[in-house]
Amino acid sequence: MSELRLLTDASQLDYSKLIEPQSGELIVPVVCIDSFKMVSEGLGAYRMQGFANQAAVETTLKTGRATFFSRKRSGLWVKGEESGNFLIVRASYTDCDFDSILYDVDAQGPTCHKGPNSCFEINDEGE
Repeated sequence: MSELRLLTDASQLDYSKLIEPQSGELIVPVVCIDSFKMVSEGLGAYRMQGFANQAAVETTLKTGRATFFSRKRSGLWVKGEESGNFLIVRASYTDCDFDSILYDVDAQGPTCHKGPNSCFEINDEGE
């Protein structure tokens, strides 16, 4: 396997490509996977996708908890702050253009607010 591009500082990223239209905040997409569960959960190991501004990335790197920029609330939010189902970040990576992030996480319970382990799964109600 080839080596991934480790993200160690929020200033490494190019935030200029995506602008949140309501707040004008510069953001990058973030994909969260639980690599330890790739074999047992398959695609369910892909937990969620969100967005982060520089402050969210700095907070994530400092605290180890996946922190995002909520476009709905126009502010930072920590995944799990209400449910207790935190995403603990094991490692952070950036793509070749430095405009998106991959967090390898330890999911502390279901990730999706609708109940499933992954936001990409269909829940029991068929949603």
